[in-house]
Amino acid sequence: MRAGWDALDADMQSWLEDRTAVHDYRFSHAPFGGLEVLNEDELSHLPPVEHPIVRTHPATGRRNLFVGRHASHILGEDLDESRALLARLTDEAAQPPRTWKHKWRAGDLVIWDNRCVLHRGHRWPDDQARIMVRTTVAGDAADNEWVLEAAE
Repeated sequence: MRAGWDALDADMQSWLEDRTAVHDYRFSHAPFGGLEVLNEDELSHLPPVEHPIVRTHPATGRRNLFVGRHASHILGEDLDESRALLARLTDEAAQPPRTWKHKWRAGDLVIWDNRCVLHRGHRWPDDQARIMVRTTVAGDAADNEWVLEAAE
């Protein structure tokens, strides 16, 4: 998403700079049957959240788009128009040469930074075993309840 940001013209970068997108599980998973696996109580624990569309990576200082299929719409903008823009930004950012498709081999480990990379799983042959373990880094926000304090 860094390269996707870099590929935008200056006018679009300027327009996006102070915009906020609403990221919504219900919006992103409804087309794929994702709402059928959770009950209303579980869904209530996944409320929409707001994120800036443009972020600066804290370690590298590089700007990047923070959009993807979870981004429902842009606050303060027309719903349909902002959804179309977010879809276009996501689609254009995920075009070659800004993509990678991993060719899995036994023993592979793949790690990515969700702050600046989109990812998408693909089907694999049903007769091939696959073990997947997900680890999520809590992040660095001061009000993040998941951040663990370092032991002294």
